[in-house]
Amino acid sequence: MAGVAIAVPAGPLGLLCVKKTLERGFKGALLIGLGAALADSVYGIIATVGLTAISVVLLVSLIL
Repeated sequence: MAGVAIAVPAGPLGLLCVKKTLERGFKGALLIGLGAALADSVYGIIATVGLTAISVVLLVSLIL
């Protein structure tokens, strides 16, 4: 039982997944997890595009 308690993520999203699993079963938690993964992917894409734009501006200013 201690292993299960340690393995459960303690953040708000982890608690929401646990709650939805108990309420709706596996499908409810799966949808929450997929939504969280999609949101994290969007944040990652935004960060990548932003850093790429900054590096292009810095490289162009260095060349000129």
